[in-house]
Amino acid sequence: MKAWDGLSREQQSVALRELKRDAPLESLLRQKGHELGVRKGSTLDQGLQPQRTRSLSRSRGRDMDMGM
Repeated sequence: MKAWDGLSREQQSVALRELKRDAPLESLLRQKGHELGVRKGSTLDQGLQPQRTRSLSRSRGRDMDMGM
């Protein structure tokens, strides 16, 4: 996944949008991400999480920032 790390945030965002259009590939990456070198917590890992999970993660992070 070194190639992914070399992309700008904008390029990563575009790539994730394209990936979302290919449901079978997105599912495969979610299932085999660890084997393929997708680091937990990386931008790619976060982009592959279902929308609900991403929303909860952001909410928790916001709560932590507020001292909750």
